Amino acid sequence: MSALHEQVVMTSDLDPAVGPFRIKIESFECSKASLSQIDCELENLYVQAQLMEQGCEIGLPTRTGYTSFRTHCRWSELLTFHHQSYCELPRDAEVRVMLMWLAGPGRHVQLGHASLRLMSNKGRLKTGRKKLLLHLSPALSSPGGPSGEEADPPAPDDPPAAGTVAQRMERLEKLLQRYDRGDMERSPWLDRLAFRRIEQMNQEAGDRAWRPHVLVELERW
Repeated sequence: MSALHEQVVMTSDLDPAVGPFRIKIESFECSKASLSQIDCELENLYVQAQLMEQGCEIGLPTRTGYTSFRTHCRWSELLTFHHQSYCELPRDAEVRVMLMWLAGPGRHVQLGHASLRLMSNKGRLKTGRKKLLLHLSPALSSPGGPSGEEADPPAPDDPPAAGTVAQRMERLEKLLQRYDRGDMERSPWLDRLAFRRIEQMNQEAGDRAWRPHVLVELERW
């Protein structure tokens, strides 16, 4: 995301009355191959989010509700960190997002994680929709799949290496984010053709472009 222009705002420009930090958890998406590796059949999945600073937790985590999905995972749930106001966010603050599976009574399994820095390189607050590529937990690659043990948040990692098709689709996703933010000029008739072609590209790419990811949205100002 840093390769393209980020939509940012100065935290000093925000009124303390805007309230605590919030992030919207939209959905989890992955290919059929990745889903078979996870081997949880979209049952009892939830997302847990934790504010971090230099590898240390800031306050308590928050999470979405437990939901059993059939064909796709969509929460569209706004998570609020009541202990952390926007104006007091550290410059190196980040939010760690963890995809969790409730495997049974008291058995919470971490399936994957991703981290998102909340500030740009110039120290300004990022806004808008973000696609967070998940780093799958090592336990998923072992025989038998998830172990059912309580997962501890791991240290932030870089996302897995992408293939040519996946990289191309990721660049396209970033352009769509710019379009969504209003950073690109719009032409209704041309946009319809472009979105039709994008849909065709997604179908042609198939599973090769579906790296596991969570879609989130930061506040827009």
